[in-house]
Amino acid sequence: MTAHEHDTIKTVERDRPCAKCGYSLRTMPRKGTCPECGYSVIRSLHLPVTRRLLEREDRVLARRDAAARWRSRVTVLAIVLLTMAGIALAAIALPILPGFAESERAARITAIIIVTMLAGGLLPGTLLLLLRQWLNVQVQHADYIDICRRSGDGARAEDERKRDGRILRRIGDYQTYTLILSLILVVLISMVGLFIATLVWGVGDGVQAIRTNPLMIASALFWILLPSLLLWIARARHLHAQSIQYSRAAEQVKQRMDSSGPDAG
Repeated sequence: MTAHEHDTIKTVERDRPCAKCGYSLRTMPRKGTCPECGYSVIRSLHLPVTRRLLEREDRVLARRDAAARWRSRVTVLAIVLLTMAGIALAAIALPILPGFAESERAARITAIIIVTMLAGGLLPGTLLLLLRQWLNVQVQHADYIDICRRSGDGARAEDERKRDGRILRRIGDYQTYTLILSLILVVLISMVGLFIATLVWGVGDGVQAIRTNPLMIASALFWILLPSLLLWIARARHLHAQSIQYSRAAEQVKQRMDSSGPDAG
C-alpha cells in the first residue's frame, strides 16, 4: 500500500497499542487521541518507524565513534614518533652547527632541546590522552543514545526534548573548552620547565643564558605548540561533529514522529 493510500485511511485497521498506556487503538480515528490517556494516535502508529530509525542511528554513530577513537590513537602515536624524530635530529645536528663546536656548549644545548621536546611533545600528548579517557568515562556513548531516544519520544513534552538537545550541544562544548584549558596549562608548564632548564644548563647566567640560546627558544616553542595544537584540533572537531550528529538524530526522530509513515495504518 502506498503512502497516499495510507493517508486516505481515516481509522486504524490493525490492533495497535497506545504508546503511552497500551490501550488498543483499533477502529480509532488516526487523527484522534487515545480515549484512555489522550495521547496522539498518529504518534503511537509511528512508534515502530521511530524504533527502527533509532536502531539505525545507533549503528551509524557507533561506527563513527569507533573510527574517531582510532584517529585519536593514531594522532597520539604520530606525536610521540614526531617527538622522537626531533630528538634524534637535534642530537645529530646541533653539535655540528656553526657556533656550537665547543663540546660543553653543544652538549648543554642538546640537553635543553631534548628536555623541552620531551616536555612539549610527550607531556601534552599524554595529558590530553588521559583527559580524553576521563571524559569518555564521564560521558559515555550510551548516554548520548539515551538522550536521543528520550528526545524522539513523542510522549515527552516539547520543552523536555529541546532541553535534551541543548544538553547534547553543551556536552560537546564543555569537552572542547576543557581541552582548550588543558592545552593552555600544558604550554605554561612546558615554558616554566624550559626557563628552569635554561638556567640550569644554559650558557651564561640568568637572562644571558636565555639570550644566548635563541635556537633553543624557537625549537621549544615549536615542539610545545605544534603537537598539542594538532591533537586539540583533531579532538575538538570530533567533539563538535559528534554533538551536531546526535542533535540531528534527535531532530530526525521528532520529525519522523510528526509525519506520516508506511507503518501507520
